Amino acid sequence: MLTPPKRATAPERILAYGGPGQGKSAMWIDIAQKMHEQGNPGKVVVIDSDNAVEAMFGEGYGHLADRVVNFPVYEWADLRDAKTEIVGMNLTIEDWLVHDMISFPYTEVRQHYVNTVLGMDLEDYLVETAKLINMARAEGAKGHEKDFGDFTTKEWTHMAKIYLAYEVPLVMRMKCHVLALAEERDVDEHRGATATQIKRYKVVGGSKPYVNNTAEHRFRSVMRVLAPGDHFELKRQKDRYRIARWEKKATRNTLNVGDMNEDGGFVKAYLMGIARWRIRGDG
Repeated sequence: MLTPPKRATAPERILAYGGPGQGKSAMWIDIAQKMHEQGNPGKVVVIDSDNAVEAMFGEGYGHLADRVVNFPVYEWADLRDAKTEIVGMNLTIEDWLVHDMISFPYTEVRQHYVNTVLGMDLEDYLVETAKLINMARAEGAKGHEKDFGDFTTKEWTHMAKIYLAYEVPLVMRMKCHVLALAEERDVDEHRGATATQIKRYKVVGGSKPYVNNTAEHRFRSVMRVLAPGDHFELKRQKDRYRIARWEKKATRNTLNVGDMNEDGGFVKAYLMGIARWRIRGDG
């Protein structure tokens, strides 16, 4: 079986981010495939916001249908129901929980908030907000746009609390391994980033995961996914206690993952190469 290191008791908590088509979903597909090949008893539970599971089943991985538990989500109510059911599954260290993508609830919470608290659609809210801002500017009003109708600081705080009530139980309180996939966003001064933020993310290509601004602290490993050619790579942002292994196995902080169908993949490159997972029976 594919197993963590002998003395490992804490589950993996991995956040990976990148642009579309970079190979993020291939990471959990590789995990599920290797678990299937090695006879692992666990499940791979996927909170799926972009129909990745159905696409995977239709592209040659239908044999994993009994191992992969799919929770398709399209709105906040789906996310809330999925959370309740997944928490009740009592997943263990044998299982994986995948958030594909964790950027979705971070965005969807705004729609949910506007619908339930303000009683309108987000699109209508944004249009009305723009009108108020333009009217205030035309009248020569001074101040931040929040003063003229955009979300207030208190509203952002309320949305953050709603979001965290969803995310924290599914990341920090799970006994299973957690892999979260996120979109990426450029980090530069034109998007309001501070000089400290720009310096921090410079080492991973000037982009950051599109997640709640405290989310990265809840993951042990944070990596950017790149696909520069016919393979894909992982670039380390942080990996607690494993930096020395990256320095040994990676080149310029970048790990070549390769093609999981050509003796490569996330399991071999990262779980076995960096996190020191093993195939039981290996010396």
